[in-house]
Amino acid sequence: MENIGHFLDEENEILYQKFKELGNTKLEISPLIGEHLDIANILKRSSKNWDGGYAMVGIVGHGDAFVLRDPAGIRPVYYYADDEIAVVASERPVIQTVFNTKFEDIHEVKPGQAVVIKKNDRVKEELINEPTQRLSCSFERIYFSRGSDVEIYKERKELGRLLCQSILQAVDSDLRNTVFSFIPNTAEVAFYGMMQGMEDYLKDVKKRKIKALGTNITEENLSEILP
Repeated sequence: MENIGHFLDEENEILYQKFKELGNTKLEISPLIGEHLDIANILKRSSKNWDGGYAMVGIVGHGDAFVLRDPAGIRPVYYYADDEIAVVASERPVIQTVFNTKFEDIHEVKPGQAVVIKKNDRVKEELINEPTQRLSCSFERIYFSRGSDVEIYKERKELGRLLCQSILQAVDSDLRNTVFSFIPNTAEVAFYGMMQGMEDYLKDVKKRKIKALGTNITEENLSEILP
């Protein structure tokens, strides 16, 4: 905040001197500064040495606003804008619910970028810092986000599916004597993904067993393999 405030003051002073030299009065200069204030440049100068995750939202006194995301995309942030409003949130479903918007109308603020909302209603994405390796926070993006988001739902299921090999090793692949459940309720979607992965594993086991029988297949064999 101090960095942004410092460079905001500098930008303000540069513009003030510029318009003063052009013969404008103090009364005329204030709106001119607001019109020509380069929010993206201020953010570039102030954040060039920042580290870690952030999704920073700010508003300047004359009405311009912005949201800035860290270059690694650690913190999640989405926005929606139309002719009347511009809204930013850490989760997409919140915007969908409150403003009755479609999934595809809500945009993710890209890592290292800022969405600048000018006083005159112009909304623009600006590259502030070059994006680095994507390092999304799994807690905020997967656990802390609402499972009603299409992408979050798919990612939770995939996390559950990826656990299958570790679980099979832990139970020595003895699924006949293994009972699966989930705790807490937020793990339900991951549980579905894990069960889907286990079903895929069992399908492969059944295929191998049936192929191993060759031409000696009997109803009893099949009933044992396909209970």
